[in-house]
Amino acid sequence: MPWCLSQYWTINVPEKSTSECAAEEWLLLLPVANDHFKVSRCLRFHRWYIFLAVLATQFFTGSIYSLVSLSQPMDEYFQGNLYAGQSTALLMVGSASMAVAAALSGPALERRGPRWSMATGTFILSLGFIFGQIATMTRTWGIMFPAGICYGTGVGYLIITSFATLQKWFPDIRGTINGIVLMAFGSGGGVWNLFFGAIVGPGASRADNMTQVFYLMLLVFIPPLILATITMRTPPPSFRVHGHDMHGIASDKVISMSYVQDEYLKVGMTLVNYNVFQSHNDSVLEGTERQYYEQVKALTLVQCILSTDFVCLFLAVTAAFMPASVYFEISTTDANGDYRAMNWFNATENDIDHILSTGLMISSVGRLALPIVSDVLVRVFYANPAFARKLLLVILLFVEAISLAILVPHLENDYDTLLQVVYVIKFVSGGGASISACLVTDMYGVYNVGTMYGLVLLSWTVGLASVGLTFSGSDVQFLSQMNSMIYVSSIAVLLMGFVRTNSLDRFYHGYQYTLCNKPIIQIPFYDRRTTKYGQEAIILTTPNRSSFFMLDSDRHSLEA
Repeated sequence: MPWCLSQYWTINVPEKSTSECAAEEWLLLLPVANDHFKVSRCLRFHRWYIFLAVLATQFFTGSIYSLVSLSQPMDEYFQGNLYAGQSTALLMVGSASMAVAAALSGPALERRGPRWSMATGTFILSLGFIFGQIATMTRTWGIMFPAGICYGTGVGYLIITSFATLQKWFPDIRGTINGIVLMAFGSGGGVWNLFFGAIVGPGASRADNMTQVFYLMLLVFIPPLILATITMRTPPPSFRVHGHDMHGIASDKVISMSYVQDEYLKVGMTLVNYNVFQSHNDSVLEGTERQYYEQVKALTLVQCILSTDFVCLFLAVTAAFMPASVYFEISTTDANGDYRAMNWFNATENDIDHILSTGLMISSVGRLALPIVSDVLVRVFYANPAFARKLLLVILLFVEAISLAILVPHLENDYDTLLQVVYVIKFVSGGGASISACLVTDMYGVYNVGTMYGLVLLSWTVGLASVGLTFSGSDVQFLSQMNSMIYVSSIAVLLMGFVRTNSLDRFYHGYQYTLCNKPIIQIPFYDRRTTKYGQEAIILTTPNRSSFFMLDSDRHSLEA
């Protein structure tokens, strides 16, 4: 058993065959046998088709955000009681299934390819819709749990497959592209919330229409997802965009793909230190520009997951998402279908609708704007990519902590203050989701990002569960939770301080933490084992680039 687990968590990236590369020059293709493909030669493939496929996939999977709007109609439909609470457990099961599938599917995705993973996710999602339709037609509550598990698992597969594939095709504008597709994911939650509301209505007003929900989702979701499955593929070895490969490595620094395949990818080492190769081949080692991506050391997926940097990042992102989870409590309704928050803040139904729609819009703006700003820092100011994303995330969390500390004490019965709080927490949650996705890609590479981003999504589920399980439905409990979010967001800022983006710190043989270019913590680990070229090569040949800005070596002779 331990050996099987070790094998699964080792990412072995298969090499593309000549026939597969030739077939994938066309948009529409279908694998029919081992290394044989049926191809339609009507449209040549372009990487922007991947973008459109991922955009659609993320929009559909964003529906998992909106399932909370079905909780009370499901309780009324199956239990005959709007407040039975049974649907809460079902939603938790669905969310947990999504998080687990997202976290565990990464190695299988890289080993089997995105078409297989997309097909698997689409099939499992279809099963979820079918089970849900059977459950509603027969009013059998027990069948809803297999439906929830399949729905969550399918969504998890689709989210990770589409996101991880996108990273490989857009190394040049990674932040901007991620911002757009993750905005579609967040916006999808709002759109599908309106979709569900139009069918079953608020509260229990049209609960009998539950029989229409799942077959409509099956008809709307599955055809576009099948097209997206056909479109998905990874770049060929010859792929270059603006002089860089899919890892962000400049073309003149890219070494033989067959060598990387034999010596690293086949044994699960997916982040390759290109500077080690340069030193071994007696090439000139440049200490300027050549970007952060050349400083990557070969690591296994397990090493990435167990790194102190990722543990701190996971906890920080969990804390960052929790205030936004409290936001969902504003949309809960009473037995008459009225928002509870109307009584909490002396507001009208239109006021609460305005808050909910504003929250969706602000979150979408955050998802789009922050990654674009990070791309500007990287491309215009030559920033270390990981540090640029981390810097923005820290600023975001710091602003949230300060804003909540100022606003929450005045929140009771004050609609205007509530609106300001929603502006803050939704912008931070949306921007934080996009920036953290970019950050894990920069820190752990395009082969590991599926699993690492899946684990980040798990933090959203943990935060939602932590808030949801402690909510009683009263305004007192809501205000108490908001007060606790001041401390939660402060802890998030502190944890982000321990996420290291300096390559010398991250790849030091032991633990090292540098501040202002000076190591303030340095604990070496003794290990007799060395790499093929020696452990010293891995540490010493990595140039001492700081976590701050770097200048282009083609135009400047000094490092900033």
